Amino acid sequence: MALPKLQLSLQPPPSQVVSPDPKPAPEAAGVTHAPASDARKPAPNALGTLPLPRLIEDEAALAASLAALPPGRRLALPIVSIRVDAEWLEVLPQTKEELYFSVTRPEGNSEVLAYLPATHSLTLKRPLQPLWQIREGERVPALAALRSAAASRLGVSPELVGLYTWHPLVLENALRMFVLARMEHMGVRLGPSGVVTVRFASGPDGCLMSLEPIRGAGSQ
Repeated sequence: MALPKLQLSLQPPPSQVVSPDPKPAPEAAGVTHAPASDARKPAPNALGTLPLPRLIEDEAALAASLAALPPGRRLALPIVSIRVDAEWLEVLPQTKEELYFSVTRPEGNSEVLAYLPATHSLTLKRPLQPLWQIREGERVPALAALRSAAASRLGVSPELVGLYTWHPLVLENALRMFVLARMEHMGVRLGPSGVVTVRFASGPDGCLMSLEPIRGAGSQ
């Protein structure tokens, strides 16, 4: 079943749900996905932009640098929240993130409907783990339309279909290390209750990632 190009938004399963006002997350949940409707205000000092191809080119080295940090240093880093929208969908082939639809919370041996960005279609497959659950998808018309298409394929009401995403650990760790490097370079201090939102945007030389810090308690 072929689907039109989409505009989407997101968030993560029971213990990994990102709320509009996220709380500190454990190290394993260092990167989350935020809905497009998230109304939190960014801190005054933006952390600049980075071409997505450059991050992907350097992601292995960045992830290795993060792994070399003391555990306490990693735990003190802010949460990195990926904003899911039309631009996010466009770069799925580059980031290797995946988008799933399921009536029940996906388990390792169960099959879900997976979105294929290359063909804008859905196919059955076993989901990768861990997963992040999308919340408030009904606020994004294209995401609601995609969920309706998945519901039709599954033979259920759209309200019964949950939406989930997965991202590679190397991408998560590379993002967190790049955020740390930018904070140190620009003198921005954010604690584990802070959030850095990553927005994708089209630029003349390809996709750019814009980093916007959101201060929480304990940040300066």
